Amino acid sequence: FPDIGGGAGYKQSFLCPITRQLMLDPVVAADGITYDRTAITEWFRVHDSSPVTRQRLANKMLTSNVSLRTAIASELGLSL
Repeated sequence: FPDIGGGAGYKQSFLCPITRQLMLDPVVAADGITYDRTAITEWFRVHDSSPVTRQRLANKMLTSNVSLRTAIASELGLSL
């Protein structure tokens, strides 16, 4: 994505709960919550828990949230 200026003015569901910035590469963690890949990867370097619930996660697997990525791109007028 191009430089789009943080999170101001975007749908809450488009913002990473860690950074409060527009997600460029949304992924779903074991807690079922979507994060930006860079932010949650950095979080996992130090923690074994969810940054939202603080509960220990069963694993650190991340699954791309393609639907959300497509919705964000559409909102920005981009094609993937």
